[in-house]
Amino acid sequence: APRVSAIVVTHAGGRLLEENLASLAAQRVRVDETLVVVSNRRMAIEGAPALQLHNNVGYARAANAGVRETSGEILLLNDDTRLDPGCIAALHAAWRGAGVYQPRIRLADGSGRLDNLGHGFFPDGAVWARGRNGPDRDELPGSPGGFSGAAVLIARSLWTALGGFDERFGSFGEDVDLSLRMLRRGVRVTAVPGAVV
Repeated sequence: APRVSAIVVTHAGGRLLEENLASLAAQRVRVDETLVVVSNRRMAIEGAPALQLHNNVGYARAANAGVRETSGEILLLNDDTRLDPGCIAALHAAWRGAGVYQPRIRLADGSGRLDNLGHGFFPDGAVWARGRNGPDRDELPGSPGGFSGAAVLIARSLWTALGGFDERFGSFGEDVDLSLRMLRRGVRVTAVPGAVV
């Protein structure tokens, strides 16, 4: 099983972050380390160690900083995500070495609809969220071309080889850019519908 480091980037902290950390603590298979990266003024964080960046540096730079401070395979999470109790166990079961593993991300509005199971690419490089607002189901046509930076497990060796997120993207598009760079190296995203976020 991979050694997993959960890196949670937050700007506002508060209730959503608390729920995120509680969901990590409630996993049937726990992550090996958790780090909260605070991309804002210094704030108190309970429930996990924190890396304080002291100002808003954008998601890409904050995530890169968190990766540098951890040592396991990289589980990136937005602070407004909550993991079902079997999420990490499902990611462990899917692990086949250096790659990218995309959980199934549901909308948080209680509608039972899907937010995405990775991204699809148009020929010009623009993306769509696979399954967005559709019924929550395990299978979708085709396979993900890219991953969603809201919740993804990435092998550290692959991240290191590609240099992580391009910090020029700030807070949007960094996942699309890194997905395209991975695809150019022949790396495919593995959808893990049993890992529910």
